[in-house]
Amino acid sequence: MTPTQRIIKHSKVFLEAANKDAHIRWAILLGTVAIIAVLLLPSISTTVPQYKIGDVVRKDIKSPKDFLIEDKEATQKKREEAARSALTVYDFDNLLALKLKHRISQAFKHMQTLLSEDNPRSSTKGADVQSVAGSLKSKHPNEVISLHDQIWNEKSTFENMLGVHVDTKAYKVLVREHFSEQVSEGIVGLVTPVLENGIVGNKQLLIQQQQKAILVRQL
Repeated sequence: MTPTQRIIKHSKVFLEAANKDAHIRWAILLGTVAIIAVLLLPSISTTVPQYKIGDVVRKDIKSPKDFLIEDKEATQKKREEAARSALTVYDFDNLLALKLKHRISQAFKHMQTLLSEDNPRSSTKGADVQSVAGSLKSKHPNEVISLHDQIWNEKSTFENMLGVHVDTKAYKVLVREHFSEQVSEGIVGLVTPVLENGIVGNKQLLIQQQQKAILVRQL
């Protein structure tokens, strides 16, 4: 009998015995599991090698978490470079002059209407409103407010319509001139060219940017 035949014969005998005895089957199963575990153990090992500064690692090591190592000096330089290269944006409202002209016109018309409706003599050229004898009825039936007081009570309304504060001296001049159209047109003529050219909040900053471009955004 050849060796191969003997192996086949012994295998058949072993398998027949295993089929008859449950203990042998369990022993085979446990032995197989143990062999597989031994073979896989080296590949699943999580042993962390101990390295010192200057050592050369044998393979790449992946960190379990991320670390941020910031070069503060280089980061600051990059920020400064980005700030220098960024263009400054200026907003420009090309309708601002027209809007302001409308506001001035409405504010002056409001005061002119007040003068013309409540005092027919207020249109007299060169007359001082403070000396006008005309009067207006107040909310109280028995109380009368002089036109002079009414004009000054309307100062805040006039300022709100303009959108700017008017000092007392300037308001006195407007009262003396009866808020004439010539005055309103003169004011419009002064501010319109300035607004059409554009106004910047920081002139020094604009001067510093003469060597590079700027961005103008139309509103």
